[in-house]
Amino acid sequence: MSMRYLITLILTGMVGLVSSFPANAIELGQPAPNFTLTAPGGRLVRLADLLPSGTIVLYTFLQAYTKDCAEEIGQFEKSLAQFQAAGAQLVGVSADHVTNLDAFARSNKITHLLLSDFRRQMLPAYDAMITDPRSPNYRQAKRAYFIIDRQGVIRYVKVEDNPLDLLNPQEILQVLSQLGP
Repeated sequence: MSMRYLITLILTGMVGLVSSFPANAIELGQPAPNFTLTAPGGRLVRLADLLPSGTIVLYTFLQAYTKDCAEEIGQFEKSLAQFQAAGAQLVGVSADHVTNLDAFARSNKITHLLLSDFRRQMLPAYDAMITDPRSPNYRQAKRAYFIIDRQGVIRYVKVEDNPLDLLNPQEILQVLSQLGP
C-alpha cells in the first residue's frame, strides 16, 4: 500500500467523520439563529418580531396530522395558560406546508402559534432536522425544545434523537420555573 493511498484513506475518513457532526449545533448562552417563517394565513413571522413579547418556548415537531404529534401539540395547547403565567409565549415549528398547519390548527382548535419551515431553513440552523437519508422521517423536524430569552439568547436546548420520544410540556414548564424571569 502506497503512502499516498494511505494518506488519502485517512483524510477521506476524517472528512466523513467531521461531516457526520451537526454543523450548526446550538449552544447555551449564544444568540438564537434568526428566522423568518410562515404562520397560518400566510403571515411572515421573524424571531425579532417575537422577542419583545418575552421569553419564547420554541418546540419543533415531526408532522401535523400524525397521532403522536396531534397528542403532543394538544398537550402544549392544554398547558398554554401555564406557559403564559410563566411569561412565555409558545411557538411550534414543523416542516409542514403552511396550508397543512392552518387546517390542522383549525381542526384541532390550536390557538398558540404554529409556524411552517417548509423550505427547511430554520430547522437545520437549530440542529432540529433529521438528516439521515435512510430515515423514513428524512428532512422532517426532530422533536426539540428551545427556550430563547427576550434578548434572543438560547437559555435551554433539548433535541430528541429518537422520534418516538414525545415532547412533554410539563418538563419545559419546570425548566422555565428554574430559569426564572
